[in-house]
Amino acid sequence: MSDAPKELPEIQCLFRKDLSIDESNGTTQLPPMTVGETYILDCEGEFGESEKPSVQIDIGEGEYSRYFLYPLKTLSLTPQKLSLEVTFYQVAELPPGTPITLTVNDQKYISKNLTWKVDSVLGDLKEVVGEPPKPFPLCGPIEIGFPWMFLFYTIALFLVVVGFVSFVVFRVNRRRRHFAEAKEFKTARSSYDEFYYQVRKLEKRNSVDDIDVQKFVEEIEVCFRRFLATEFEFPAHVWSQAKVLARLKSRERKIFNQLSDSLKRSFREFRALKVKNISREDCSDLSELCKDVVARIEKMRDKKGRL
Repeated sequence: MSDAPKELPEIQCLFRKDLSIDESNGTTQLPPMTVGETYILDCEGEFGESEKPSVQIDIGEGEYSRYFLYPLKTLSLTPQKLSLEVTFYQVAELPPGTPITLTVNDQKYISKNLTWKVDSVLGDLKEVVGEPPKPFPLCGPIEIGFPWMFLFYTIALFLVVVGFVSFVVFRVNRRRRHFAEAKEFKTARSSYDEFYYQVRKLEKRNSVDDIDVQKFVEEIEVCFRRFLATEFEFPAHVWSQAKVLARLKSRERKIFNQLSDSLKRSFREFRALKVKNISREDCSDLSELCKDVVARIEKMRDKKGRL
């Protein structure tokens, strides 16, 4: 003969939230219950005394049965009354008469007078967001247009790169060509002798009455520039005055320091005499100026020594 299961002592429990009990019906007047809100649960029964009571509430069976109604802390415990601060972690509705098990310090109690309906803090989702949106029907295949802008930028970038490379190649080839031309000016005579040979021919023509003085200025400038090109081996015949002086300053610093004023004056006279009326005396003065500069360069080069 087996022993009958021991019945759990029954207790009476009520909810309150800082409100008085309606004495006419013995229930608390509570606003609608929601998940996460805190309430006070008062239970009356024979509990005994304990300084640090341990309380657990179970509703039904299963792993999550204790989380429907969860005790946050014990507010007070007397031999006849237990007050707990509780909350709801799940949306649920508890029908009247459903047994609830309270475990207080390993002693189990049962309550059957509690009932509640716990809603979500969002309320009815249909009322908040309305009916769920209907899915879009399939729309395909999707035609993707040709990426004209990408093609345009690609072509533009290609043209810029090609243009830059072409410009660099052109500059390099032109520089090589100019240096090659400067070497072609060399003759069997030295650059100094060749300059004087060409200037003497110009001076003989200048003694004739019908001499073109403007042409004389242009030709003596050519002789002077070719002397610099052959003497210092760089394309002075096509370079600007600024580039010629910069080259001499970087490669022939001693000559530049002593003759920079005379060189600048020679180039200045070339430009001035091309745009104004000049006489035979002006041509002679220009010729003497150029010969003086060339002679001084030759003298300094001889002192420096030629390779």
